[in-house]
Amino acid sequence: DEEDEDEEDSQKKENEMAKQMDVLGEVASIYERMARFYILCAYELGRDAWDDEEPHLDSQKQKHSGGAACFDAHLNREHLNNCMATLMDIYKQGWHACGYVSRHLGEFACYALLLHMA
Repeated sequence: DEEDEDEEDSQKKENEMAKQMDVLGEVASIYERMARFYILCAYELGRDAWDDEEPHLDSQKQKHSGGAACFDAHLNREHLNNCMATLMDIYKQGWHACGYVSRHLGEFACYALLLHMA
């Protein structure tokens, strides 16, 4: 009887970890898509998006002119930084909680490195 209970507990733990890994995978996937979106926006809409400190000098004019001219490289960079920090936390928590490793970890570790170098 005790062996059956141990086996049931073990099965419950495995099921719980599998569910947790699925949830972590979904959350990580959402943040990965967000980061790719910010990177694409920086590339397509703001060639100077990687300039660290200052947003566009004419940002007030651009905000009122519509289209891609409304793109704020500084704000995009902040969102990307926040997104990447959260994503790295998700990866770290997933690894410690249940051994979750994203198949995109290497890609986003490189993005994080490049982001800090810029």
